Amino acid sequence: LLHVIDLFTKNASRIQLTNPQKWLIFENVLDKVAADKWTLQITGLTVHQKTVARFSQELDTFVQRYTGSRHPRDILLKFIESSECEKPSSVDPEIHASHMEVLCSYASRLQGTEPDLNDLNTKKKLFESFMPVW
Repeated sequence: LLHVIDLFTKNASRIQLTNPQKWLIFENVLDKVAADKWTLQITGLTVHQKTVARFSQELDTFVQRYTGSRHPRDILLKFIESSECEKPSSVDPEIHASHMEVLCSYASRLQGTEPDLNDLNTKKKLFESFMPVW
């Protein structure tokens, strides 16, 4: 979902969508289930309520509802620290590192009680994901 939001934001900026156009077009980049959830979420908002700040707020709420948690960062960080994110011996180290960096960057963008991951903590999580014995 964050990847879709990123692509939408990047392309909306590139083609200079106005704020009202963003509100109108966003659901078109979502799959049917997500689009239905988005439509349900924003139904009832007036034109005056559909501000730039409110769009960002609604996106945050959408991600929280979609993940089923008020603290999705905490859940993702637990996953990153779990054995499920340890590098399998069959996976190229660069590919594994790239996947872990994406997960860590997403974790920092989500709402949660855990602190954002800075560069040092991201590197630590990455290092810890490699098998202890090589």
